[in-house]
Amino acid sequence: AGLLEDSPRAPVRQTLSAREMAELTADAAGESEEGRRDQRRRATLAIFSPLVGAATFAYSRSNPADAVTVLRGMESRSPSLEVALASGRPTVVEFYAQWCKDCKAMASSVDKLERRFDDKVNFVVLDAERPENAKLVSLFRVDAIPHFAFISPDRKLLTTLTGFVPADAMTEQIKAFASGGNSLPYCGTDNCKAAGAT
Repeated sequence: AGLLEDSPRAPVRQTLSAREMAELTADAAGESEEGRRDQRRRATLAIFSPLVGAATFAYSRSNPADAVTVLRGMESRSPSLEVALASGRPTVVEFYAQWCKDCKAMASSVDKLERRFDDKVNFVVLDAERPENAKLVSLFRVDAIPHFAFISPDRKLLTTLTGFVPADAMTEQIKAFASGGNSLPYCGTDNCKAAGAT
């Protein structure tokens, strides 16, 4: 029998099992067992990836960076007091301690204010417990922390705020301070001229 035969050959018939038939049908439809596993894996990733992302975002919002790390970062970025006072800009000097609960509670909001006003106000952040800062602790009469000293561009101490200061009050204080006015909305126990005071 040659290649060009006049009579057609009978088709080869083979009996397929149900499993073989399912595999052939699945292959024809592009749904092999491996394909189904891959499809399930992709569907699982599509469902869980946004959930994991949302959970990570929520966690980072409720558990920001360690407050002591934030304070140390602020301290490492801050200029020396001498450089800050020589700049002709208003300067906030913050004294903190690692164990101070109020310092840690305020760290994130003060860090945001520092970043927001860094082109108008110098922020000098100092660990009050470091021996090299002992003279400044004495000079500024730091007896409570956090201790924020507001120094005008002409090097005059306008006021000090100690203890916990709510974020909105500190924002108002820094805004007024950045505008160059010597009249601040909040004063400590020292004699300062509060905005609107006579």
